Amino acid sequence: MKPISIILAGLTVLFAGLCYYFLFYADAGPDGLGTFFFSIICGVLSLGCFAVFSIQLWFIKEIRPLHKLIYIAIVLLPILMILWKVFYPQEFSIQEPDGIEVLE
Repeated sequence: MKPISIILAGLTVLFAGLCYYFLFYADAGPDGLGTFFFSIICGVLSLGCFAVFSIQLWFIKEIRPLHKLIYIAIVLLPILMILWKVFYPQEFSIQEPDGIEVLE
């Protein structure tokens, strides 16, 4: 692989990780909008880097098509993880233990 492919794959994973952090773990403030623009920017940069990575990888003649698909699938995994977490969040409930009264 060319060095630009490795750099683009790394940037895709980095921006996907930052987007995941901003969406689910960063302190967004009381209204939830504190990290909105950062998560949108990181998501767009991640998808853009992935698109450029996929396009330029596809035009490298030395790599077999099966290996190209494997490389693209590996780099696509963080983006799919974010999409899965956004569209299928795990629902959980907090149950109060018996014998404890909660003041309202």
